[in-house]
Amino acid sequence: MIKILKKIKYKNKGSMLLMAILVLTGILSVSLISSNIVIKGLKMSNVQSGSTKAYFASETGIERALWEVRKNGYSYPGTDDTDPFNTGIVDLSNNSSYNISYATNSPSVFFTSTGSYENTNRSIQVTFKTFDCTTNCTGRECGNNGCGGFCEPGCGSNSTCNDVSGICECDDPLNYSDCDDDNYCECNIGVGKVCDLEGRCCTPVCDGNCGDDGCGNSIGCGECTVLYETCGGGGEANVCGCTPTTCVAQGKECGPIEDGCGGIY
Repeated sequence: MIKILKKIKYKNKGSMLLMAILVLTGILSVSLISSNIVIKGLKMSNVQSGSTKAYFASETGIERALWEVRKNGYSYPGTDDTDPFNTGIVDLSNNSSYNISYATNSPSVFFTSTGSYENTNRSIQVTFKTFDCTTNCTGRECGNNGCGGFCEPGCGSNSTCNDVSGICECDDPLNYSDCDDDNYCECNIGVGKVCDLEGRCCTPVCDGNCGDDGCGNSIGCGECTVLYETCGGGGEANVCGCTPTTCVAQGKECGPIEDGCGGIY
């Protein structure tokens, strides 16, 4: 009887040890599987982040191509080109980059922008149908030429293009006019305006017959032409005149001296 009980006791000890080993093995397996999932998730997150940056870089390149075509008057070349805008690989501030290539298969052309970030590349392609286009700039000096470009010479300072007429118009017609047909609106001399030193329209003010006109022109109100006279020389601003010197001023007590204004003491 005692032997039988001892056998049962030893059998239970083996079962508990086996059970403990199985539980620990299960915990270790779950831990390893969980760690593997987390590591793969982190790797996938990094790949996704790089892929997103590469995609937006390629999108930036396509936007550049669209701007060149639609706004900058780009002329489609007749052959394939790996660098159609002469930009090479363009580096962006987030360490991504893009490069643009061009291919033609009449009547279509293709722009492909490849964005890169670290070891990840993403590409976007746009397709255009080409067509023959004759520019129309007859009687126009600015605005759209009908083929995606602009009529020349375009508008100068202080002016804006009237897109309907294709004519440059002065922003402030009261003060500015295109005096010499060079597309640069200048101060409208017809209403008594002049350009000051900062390029702004200014109305001259002259209280006398010489000197500064208040618009930065030192002789805008005239010059003194009479011998010995200077502007303000007689003591009155903006008026030509001369103030004679005196014997005291010259330190003289006798004898003749010139007074500086054409006379003699």
